[in-house]
Amino acid sequence: MDVKTLATIAGVTLESVIDCEAVKGGHVLRIDLKKEPALHRLIKARSTMEAQLPDGDVFDVNCVLDGSPHAFTVESMDKYRTYGWVDGSDEGRVPAWRLRAQVYPPHSAYGASIEYIGLLVFDRHTGTVYDLSQPNDHMQRPSMSYVLGYLSGADILKFIIGYANAGNLEVNHDFESENQMRLTGAFADVRVNMPNCHEHLEQAPDREFVVQLPSGFYNLTGSL
Repeated sequence: MDVKTLATIAGVTLESVIDCEAVKGGHVLRIDLKKEPALHRLIKARSTMEAQLPDGDVFDVNCVLDGSPHAFTVESMDKYRTYGWVDGSDEGRVPAWRLRAQVYPPHSAYGASIEYIGLLVFDRHTGTVYDLSQPNDHMQRPSMSYVLGYLSGADILKFIIGYANAGNLEVNHDFESENQMRLTGAFADVRVNMPNCHEHLEQAPDREFVVQLPSGFYNLTGSL
């Protein structure tokens, strides 16, 4: 997977990626937060803010972290409309939604500065149930990931990214009006194999571990 694709999945600009390391089960991205000021402000502010999703938005998930139930209570949603993907076919640029359901300290796993479940869904994916164990070299299906991020110094954020490699995902992203879409999805039996994060997050196990999402759904408003 190239760095541009990883940046898109992670929800950051290509220019902010300092470097990328492939590790067993995923990737580690090092991000320059000076080039991601909105994300930087959000991480710093969340410790003093109450969890609140936009009116009408729902993201509900059951999460099992390394064999134990984990209360993944979403504190903010990042919903970004992108037209920057070019798939090399006659379609040209392909519209998509990048979604991040985010959790912050003290509720985030292993003391991470940010924990999130991410989705990258193209409009053409709507109305279909996808098997997340199938290869996704050319984004034939939505991408689903689990990410732990932590601050390294004042302006560097490291994202530890694991990718869903089992389970089912159905998405329905439909236009409600010229300026708004209804974004809904449901997933079941999702599994993510995470790399060893211990050197980055001392509270994390000193080994690879598994994140399971037995069930979940979302119902969001997407403004265009």
